[in-house]
Amino acid sequence: MQTPPPAPPAPSPANVRIGSRRLLSRFFWSLVVAVVLVYGSMGMWFVVNETRMVYHPSRLVPPPESFSGFHHERVELQTKDHLRLVGWEMRTPAGDSSGAWLLYLHGNAGNISEWVDRYAQLQKLGVNVFTADYRGYGESEGRPEEQGLYLDAETMYDHLIEVLRVPPQRVIIYGHSLGSGVAVELAVRRKAACLIVEGAFTSVTDRGQELYPYLPIRLFAQNHFDSIHKVGSLTIPKLFIHAVEDNVVPFSHGQKLYEAAAPPKTFLELHGGHSSAIFHDEETFLNGVQAFLINLHVVSSARRPILEPVSR
Repeated sequence: MQTPPPAPPAPSPANVRIGSRRLLSRFFWSLVVAVVLVYGSMGMWFVVNETRMVYHPSRLVPPPESFSGFHHERVELQTKDHLRLVGWEMRTPAGDSSGAWLLYLHGNAGNISEWVDRYAQLQKLGVNVFTADYRGYGESEGRPEEQGLYLDAETMYDHLIEVLRVPPQRVIIYGHSLGSGVAVELAVRRKAACLIVEGAFTSVTDRGQELYPYLPIRLFAQNHFDSIHKVGSLTIPKLFIHAVEDNVVPFSHGQKLYEAAAPPKTFLELHGGHSSAIFHDEETFLNGVQAFLINLHVVSSARRPILEPVSR
């Protein structure tokens, strides 16, 4: 009868511990590699799609007859990097081009032809309005990106100063939504009577991270518009306008930006949506902005806007 082979020796406790550690180490590094691959893929997706996430331009501009009853003069500008921009000069109904000019920097969607009602609202303050489309918007050439938009804003400003001969102390820089980030940077680079921002964010990356918490926005973003770290250096008077119910750029962004700003500064709280508040809460808006401008002697106290009660 054959003798059965001897049983293999039982593994020692030390060998068991070493084997367990190796398994845990392999699992850990496999997990790390998987996370890096997933995170890297998300980052690459964001890099490829960032421009489409930040900018939503429209090339469609209605013919001039579509704006019957609203007077504007179409002008063409050239940027320092040799792109053609198209803008509108809109004088007050009295045709006063010697008074204050409000340089309007629009948001990230559409083009200048879509905001006629906003220009008319601002003209109630007795100011002339000038705006132009950023590169890639409307009839303007090029493709939008942060540094390019800053150049575009400088080009608009230089048109007011060099072509229309408006002194800096008669220029109001006004930015709405994405335009607030452009406006803050322009106020850093150029002299003006004051800065007004409406529906402003602390930075595009802050807002993007809130909207897409699982994407590595801050790590990969190429467009920052970092107003929160610039506004403290501005010594000109500043007015921050924000709607409590704003669901595009939360009210907290406007508050944080105001808190970070150096004096003199004023905060104007409105009710309504991100783009509709200046109409929904018209009295508060017009009275607040007018008082701000009168206090700076930018507009005359004798020229009062028509303020009609708004039913709520």
